[in-house]
Amino acid sequence: MPNAALKHWCDLIGLVGGSVRPPIRPLSLSQKKELEEDLRRCNAPGITVS
Repeated sequence: MPNAALKHWCDLIGLVGGSVRPPIRPLSLSQKKELEEDLRRCNAPGITVS
C-alpha cells in the first residue's frame, strides 16, 4: 500500500496519518474515495460498511 494511502487509512480509523512529504504526493479526492470503497469491500479493520 502506498504511503499516502496508508496515511489516509489511518485518518479514517481515527489515528493521525499526517501529511505526506515530498516527493510523495497526497491522494486526490477521487483516489481517496476509491480507497475507501476498496477498504469497505474487503472489510478492512476499522472501516465501517455503509
